[in-house]
Amino acid sequence: MFRHVLDCIRPHEITPREHWIPDDARTTCAMCNERFSLFRHKHHCRTCGDVVCMDCVTKKVAVSPTADPANVIVCVLCLARRERQFLFQHLSVSVTSPQVAVDFNHPFQNSCFSDAEASHDGTTSRRTKPSKRPSFFRTLVSRTFSRW
Repeated sequence: MFRHVLDCIRPHEITPREHWIPDDARTTCAMCNERFSLFRHKHHCRTCGDVVCMDCVTKKVAVSPTADPANVIVCVLCLARRERQFLFQHLSVSVTSPQVAVDFNHPFQNSCFSDAEASHDGTTSRRTKPSKRPSFFRTLVSRTFSRW
């Protein structure tokens, strides 16, 4: 459920093109400082407007009530900032709420990893595709969003 909320960029989060950092203002990526070249192209983060390489961005869906959804580029710094802000705003209320019960003895009842990925003795193997979120996260999310 978190993923659906965090995968969407709202219109007020998008920086207008006229406020972007100009292409010629950067010769290196604002995130990793790698020099732009024929193979490392410049891209603008749609939320902060800075110039970054494709290694330092992810694509999210921009949603608007007046337009069709569209993929937009978001830098890893803005993505981390959004996730931290979301968790601070929404989970801090739920975690401190007396009606939320989290079993810390078994925090991963529905493990983040499949049986092939992790065992009880702590050994891990190669990771395959991600599986379901832990059940206590689903509980926190459902109680958080039920208050909206």
